[in-house]
Amino acid sequence: MSPVSDVHFGYKLLKMVLWIMCTGLGLSLIAPTSLAQSEEDLIDTGSGFIAEESMVKTEESNIYPSNLNHCSLKFFTPGPSALCRSTDEASVSQEDLAYLKELFQDTRRIIQSLQYTINSETGQFSYQDAILEAITGIGEDNQEFYRNLHKVTDKFHTEMEDSNPDISEEKKKLKKDFLEMEYLLKITSHLAEQIDTASQDLDMVLTQHLEKSMLLAHRNTVKP
Repeated sequence: MSPVSDVHFGYKLLKMVLWIMCTGLGLSLIAPTSLAQSEEDLIDTGSGFIAEESMVKTEESNIYPSNLNHCSLKFFTPGPSALCRSTDEASVSQEDLAYLKELFQDTRRIIQSLQYTINSETGQFSYQDAILEAITGIGEDNQEFYRNLHKVTDKFHTEMEDSNPDISEEKKKLKKDFLEMEYLLKITSHLAEQIDTASQDLDMVLTQHLEKSMLLAHRNTVKP
């Protein structure tokens, strides 16, 4: 339908509704009994207006003479209390805020207690220093061990490559075992280097997490 047709149709429909309401009002004035109707039955949720029909009583017919050719309608706009309010708005109670603040304070106290315990047991010696000292000691021992190992290896190869043709099977077996041990030691050295690198990475990650945790706990405890 075109907009013009919609307007005409709406106008005709409005006239029909007014005629029906006027007819009903006239019948109610003629009838000997009064009619009452609740406001809740006439709520128009689409337009936001509340159409309320007054209860007509027999006594009021004396004050307002019946006029079948006249019809009146009353429209009431809803007051501020009737406005729709969003139910999705969530409010944080004071109890929740107090609980969160207490939780952050407890977390900060635990971190401070843990730091105090570590410092008191190690004499202000942090775990970073302990890891660094252990790595340094392992590296020095490893270098000393390989210096001695190279000396023994060079001496052993020199003796095994002697011009003496009568090399017993025991010496051959000993040489084989020694070479296998040297190979295992090389693998062990490679693993030690990987552990050294991993421990340094772990030290850095733990330090960052500890600093972030302490900073977060401090920020949340100072909030009002």
